[in-house]
Amino acid sequence: MSRIKIFSLNIIFSIFFICICICNSDAQTNNQSSDSNNYSFQIPVPTGYVNDYAGLFSDEQKDSLANIIREHEKQTTNEIAVVTFDTLMIPRDSFDSFTLHLANQWGVGKKDKNNGVLIAICLKMHTIRIQNGYGIEKKLSDSETKEIIDSIIIPEFKNANFYEGTKKGVLAIIKKIT
Repeated sequence: MSRIKIFSLNIIFSIFFICICICNSDAQTNNQSSDSNNYSFQIPVPTGYVNDYAGLFSDEQKDSLANIIREHEKQTTNEIAVVTFDTLMIPRDSFDSFTLHLANQWGVGKKDKNNGVLIAICLKMHTIRIQNGYGIEKKLSDSETKEIIDSIIIPEFKNANFYEGTKKGVLAIIKKIT
């Protein structure tokens, strides 16, 4: 990707979140008592299996990941979502609770089976989180998700192979939960 394109995507992403913050500041002030998980921006509406707000993937790569996930869902009913962020307007220590809140808001997984997995990536925070629904935890524990992140995803990310790392991570999760 050219530096100009990355710079342009970063500017667009930043403007997007600033606009959301400005537009929702009154609504957030009025709703603070009713929502225990207040973040400084509105949770985006998912657009599919892969929500690439950081611009890490090409359209073909997003389609490829979505096809892998879609086929897995057809075979098992398990739902997997991938979300990338360029930056977040929340403290680093809130990332885990934010991704759990995001998975719940998006409804990742079948409600009666709680069989969803959310892979959240924030490059600027050097953070990756895999959130499992309770129905998935029987097949894929938190220690196993940490192992997938540490031994499969991060080595690829260190070489700027974001698609390969994410794809290999998705495939490792699928292998564990199938």
